[in-house]
Parts: sequence; C-alpha cells; structure tokens
Amino acid sequence: MIALVQRILGKLNIKVNLSDKLTGDILWNLLSFVLIAINGVVLNILILSRYGSASLGLFNQIYASFIVLSQLAVNGIHFSVLKTISLGGDSHDSSRKFTSALTLAAAVSALVIGLIYPLVNQASRIFDSQYMTAGIKLVLPGLVFFAMNKVVLAFLNGQRRMKLFATFQALRSVFLLVFLLLHIWIIHDGNTVSMIFSLSEGLLFITLVPILIKNFCLRFDKTFFQNTAQHFIFGLQATGGNILLELNTKVDILILGLFVTDSQVGIYSFAALFIEGFMQLPTIIRNNINPILAIRYHQSNQSDFKTFIRSVIRYSYLVFVPLGIVGMLVFPIVGLVKTDVNIQTAWLYFAIMLAGMLAASGYLPLLMSFNQAGKPEIQSLVLLCITLVLAVSVLGFTICWGTLGAAIGVGFSYVAQAVIIYPFQTKIARSII
Repeated sequence: MIALVQRILGKLNIKVNLSDKLTGDILWNLLSFVLIAINGVVLNILILSRYGSASLGLFNQIYASFIVLSQLAVNGIHFSVLKTISLGGDSHDSSRKFTSALTLAAAVSALVIGLIYPLVNQASRIFDSQYMTAGIKLVLPGLVFFAMNKVVLAFLNGQRRMKLFATFQALRSVFLLVFLLLHIWIIHDGNTVSMIFSLSEGLLFITLVPILIKNFCLRFDKTFFQNTAQHFIFGLQATGGNILLELNTKVDILILGLFVTDSQVGIYSFAALFIEGFMQLPTIIRNNINPILAIRYHQSNQSDFKTFIRSVIRYSYLVFVPLGIVGMLVFPIVGLVKTDVNIQTAWLYFAIMLAGMLAASGYLPLLMSFNQAGKPEIQSLVLLCITLVLAVSVLGFTICWGTLGAAIGVGFSYVAQAVIIYPFQTKIARSII
C-alpha cells in the first residue's frame, strides 16, 4: 500500500518519501479510513444480528434524515473556514476567523433545531414507520455538536494538520460503536439506536475542546462581525451544495423508504454501507488535496493547477478500480455472519452500485474543488445537477423494479457525476483537461 501511494504521488509531481507531508497525511488518513470502514461494517452487522433488518432499515432512514438536518445546521460555514484557513495568514487572524465561524455555527444550529422540531412529528406518517418521529427526535441534540465539530475539523483541514484531522474522524466512528455496544447491553431496544449519533457527537466535541481553547479568541468588535458576515454569506452560497453533497449519500435510502418496508430498506442499506466505505477513498484524497487546490488555483500561473488536476483523475482510477474488483470478490464473506439478510441479493445491489462508482472514480476526488477555487455558486450548481440525476434515476428505477431499481439508479448516477464534473472543471480552470 505504501509503495502504491508513493508511486501515485510521484506521478503527481510531488516529492515522494515517507517524510513527505502529503504522503504521510494520505497514509494517516488511509489508516483512519480502514478503522472507520471496519467500525461501520461491525456497527451495521451488530444492529442487523441483534435487532434484525427492520431495525437496520429504520436506523439508516433516521441516519439519512440526520445527514440532511446536520447540513442545515452547519449551513456551509465549515467550507468557508476550510477555504479561508487554507489561504494562510497569521495565527491571530486565523483564530479570529475560526472563533467567529464556531460562534455562528452554534447559533445557526440551535435555530435550525427550533424550526425543525415542530415538523418532526410528520416523519412517521411520511415514511409509514411508527418509530421515525421518536428516532429523529433522539438525534436533534447532536446537531449543535455536529455543526461545531465540523468547523473545528475544517480548521484542522485548512491548516493541513491531517494527522489530527484523521484521528478525530476515526474517533467519531469509534464512539458510535462504543455507544452502540452500551445500547445493546443496557437498553435492548432496536427502535432507539439512533441516540448514538447525539452521544457520539457530544463526546467528540469534548475531545476537541483542547483545540478549541487554544484557538478561541472571542472579541465582539468590528473584525468579529466582518468575519461572521463573510462566513455566513459564503456558507449560504455553499450550503445548498453542502446539503446536496451529503444528501447524495442517503437520498436512495429516503426514496426507497417511501416505497418498501423497513426490512427491505435494511437489506439494501446493508449493501449500500459498503459503497459508502468505498466512497471514503475519494473523500480521503479530496480532504488532502483541497488545501493544495486552493493555493494552486489562486497562483498567477495555473499550469501547476491544471497538471495536478489531470494527474489526480488519472491515478485515482489506478487506485480505485483494482480495490473495487477486490471488494466485489470478498463481499460474500460477510455471509458468514448469521442474519436475516439474503447475502446473494445484497451482493447484487453492491456490485451494481460499485460498478457505477468505479466508472466515475477518477473524478470523485475533485467534487469539492469549485469551493476551493472560490466559486461556491458553481459548486452548488454542480451538486444540484448531480442530486437531480440521482433522485430522478433512483425514483424512476425504484418505481419500475423496486429495491433492485434503486441500486441501478445509484450506479447510473455515479457515471453521471463524471459527465457533470468534467465540463465544469474545464470551465473554472480554463481548459484543464
């Protein structure tokens, strides 16, 4: 693995050795990814084996709702932090920008909870699931912690402190698993598992407090309100794309929940879990190259930026396609765990979705490059196009072929992502490709 990463980074015209920062950062994030992936599989298998596919389906529908609500809560503020911190500046100025963003995120998330709470009672009726409303109410307290955690992690990402970033990302998944084990031990109710989201986000915030204290500089002066306004405006421009980005990972679950039972959603979501795991690979590359993209794009000579983009696309395919083929071959091993899921059916869903993802995998790491180029409006437009294609294809294929149709729709939408990203990349980088 190390040799492969070194080779790829060498092709990106970056000095490659184990002491090189980008090499080390990516390797560290790969280790974090492995832990997150393992914890995600174990978490879903535990819910499936202890509570059944219906509880897993309910859990993932609530998770999908949490994803959407959490992006409303953070309101794209973390993207503003990532961009501004990536461009550098003195430590005092960075602390002021960070503090204004964190304060704004806490206020916006609290407001979102207040506005959303009266509407949550309709969730059970919409999804025809009596436990949806109670489950969503259990995740609402976690929204404030989630929003502030995203700002702190974006601050670390912008500073390219990727080892810390990777560590805290991994801790979130560890906390989820720990709280699930405690839930199984103490509560024994599969309909209340969603509480682990609020608990894990709260505990993650506590672990981030030392970083917060070190960089927190609150002063209600003109600079504070200017920074807050800049974060808010950039966040508003980016939040649509932010919501769509996260919604893309769960819109299939939400649509499927409207047409099939919790148990069928559970079988599908079990397969989709592994797709989410593979999607972490482009995310790892994306998190590590985002600060570099911002710097290179804003240079007067963009030749390095164009070369870098081409190389990312080419060598992302080199990594993801072989890993995807291995994933298809080893997936049936999970059938060794006794559950009420038909593994052959789950494997079929997984293979269809993964094939589409691999076809687009070279472009997926570039999905957020528009924000880093200071063009959040283009970012939102790109993600709107992607989400519309995903929603329409999943809805149409689900109506025709049920759960299988949802898998086909997702696979098709991944291919469409590459087709959509290509012309926009060409536009912002003036004929990059």
